[in-house]
Amino acid sequence: MSESFSDAEKKIISETITFYVEKLINDTVELIHQTEREADKRFSEAGIQFDLCSPANSDYLTAVLLENLFDRLHKGDPETARLILTMNGKRVGVYKDEEIDS
Repeated sequence: MSESFSDAEKKIISETITFYVEKLINDTVELIHQTEREADKRFSEAGIQFDLCSPANSDYLTAVLLENLFDRLHKGDPETARLILTMNGKRVGVYKDEEIDS
């Protein structure tokens, strides 16, 4: 059974998804920064200082989150993982079709 939606319903669906995806991204970015601040505060309270940058910096936290979300998304399936990596490689221009292994 396929679903049919009117143009008005399609517009509501599109706008709703766009709104909540943007909200999710903004909330996640804020949570990463909040986590960085909280970890840095704990380090400071323990008298720990870093010369360069905190090991709980936002780039590291983002990378850990990305890795975990990637693993959740591909669910251990190598073909799904490869597809995701290929799509993202193409998106940022670091992957070309001729690089596909046979």
